[in-house]
Amino acid sequence: DHYFGQIKPAVLRFMEDFDTELYRRGIPGKTRHNEVAPNQFEIAPIYEETNLATDHNLQLLAIMEQVADTHGFKLLAHEKPFAGVNGSGKHLNWSFGDNTGINYLNPSKDPEENTIFLCTIAALCYGVQVHGGFLRSTIAFAGNDHRLGANEAPPAIMSVYMGDYLTAVLDKLTGSDITPAVMDQIDLGIYRIPAVSQDNSDRNRTSPIAFTGNKFEFRALGSSQNIAEPATALNLLMAFGFVELNKRLVAAKGKESKLSREVVLEVVKQLLIETKNVRFEGNGYSAEWHREAERRGLPNAKNTPAALKYLTAESTIALFRDFNILKESELHARAEIKYELYAKLIDIEIRCALDIAQTLVLPAVLEHTTALANAVGAVADAGVDASAIKTELATLSASFKAIQSGIANLKAALEQSEGKADLHQKTAFLAGPVLDSLSALREAVDRSETLVPDDLWPLSKYQELLYVLG
Repeated sequence: DHYFGQIKPAVLRFMEDFDTELYRRGIPGKTRHNEVAPNQFEIAPIYEETNLATDHNLQLLAIMEQVADTHGFKLLAHEKPFAGVNGSGKHLNWSFGDNTGINYLNPSKDPEENTIFLCTIAALCYGVQVHGGFLRSTIAFAGNDHRLGANEAPPAIMSVYMGDYLTAVLDKLTGSDITPAVMDQIDLGIYRIPAVSQDNSDRNRTSPIAFTGNKFEFRALGSSQNIAEPATALNLLMAFGFVELNKRLVAAKGKESKLSREVVLEVVKQLLIETKNVRFEGNGYSAEWHREAERRGLPNAKNTPAALKYLTAESTIALFRDFNILKESELHARAEIKYELYAKLIDIEIRCALDIAQTLVLPAVLEHTTALANAVGAVADAGVDASAIKTELATLSASFKAIQSGIANLKAALEQSEGKADLHQKTAFLAGPVLDSLSALREAVDRSETLVPDDLWPLSKYQELLYVLG
């Protein structure tokens, strides 16, 4: 089931019907292949202007779910439905240009256009460095918390990946002691600055914001979320960066009638030097990067409550006020809605988990425990060594006790969270002790799933959910 392997016939029939429904609604789609997890596949709409792309993306999710029902499938849009298996996300491919059709993120053979390209890179890096916490808040919600940080999902630290060649160009421009590989496709028109490949699409799979040829790929979105907020954030950070760039260009120009390319590049150079901290080419999953990011002063909000603090930070309020987008009261209102939604979703998950563990799992484990206990007596009466059955019985009994303990601990943690009147404190407690207790209960249940026979287990087992497909 690798990327370029044959798609299962039942899935292919679903995809064909899905493509037909998209075509009927004028939604341009492409890409049809297996993804990393079992029974996971990818769809990529063709690029459009942001407003239209957002509407089409929301329609696409609804259409996909409807078509899946007609094929007897269930669409899982949850970001992490299975522990230890790759989750599901969205990659927001984002570029920036003007009404003449020029893409400012497309390197070209024209040195003048490449000056625009470098200005755009510098402006975006500046926006991400100053407001990375706010950008993180736009992809913060309960489902995505389970996904970020592993299995091709980027970490919660917002950093920018440029790729080997562009990194070499930027390092050379800023005077770093690096000897880059020189490409012959594009001439930047600057002495001693290497050319860069136009098809620069190498990607770091652990980076949240990766440059991929003529666009940036914001890879930290959850599969179920509306792309409007992160897309708006990227537009806003781009505007913020360009305003700062313009201030510096005006100051550098002084009384001169025209800006020379050399002056522009000097301003860009300074911006790139200042934003070096937000550019990272290495392994975003490594513990070393987390320590390095802290040293660089980059925010690392590991869960939704921690990330939402940046949505109402003074810097974010000033950003929205300066561009006349949202008032402070409107940002606080949005944040409160997100806190409340997070609390309600976690509460539902906890109560469902408790109900499943108490009414489905425990009785099944107890039934098998009873059967094993009876088997010990029957085997002993027959004069046969029952030590192996006793060992299995002891293992199952320990699992039963672990589930009972997990249920009790989770109930206690949930009760503690309900006693917190402050919504912010409650969500922080839910994201910490409550979810830790839920994880412990889940581990106990997962162990039991491997011990109880299929005919007694009341739920679909992992191998059925992941590998069985009609």
